[in-house]
Amino acid sequence: MGKLVRWVAMFPIPPRYAGEASAAVVLTALMVVMLKVHSFSGVVAAMAAAVAFVVAVEVLYRSRRRTA
Repeated sequence: MGKLVRWVAMFPIPPRYAGEASAAVVLTALMVVMLKVHSFSGVVAAMAAAVAFVVAVEVLYRSRRRTA
């Protein structure tokens, strides 16, 4: 488990995705605090939900820019 966490923490994020990555980290932290998650699987679920939300917002933003 420690190797996985270390690998994720050291994973290089391209500058183009730095905003999305930061938003996903902040949303994950907020969900963990608000839901009082106490397990690794709960944290992973919160992270997956945060990433899905950030990606959905980005997709909607891009589709809206194309139509305007």
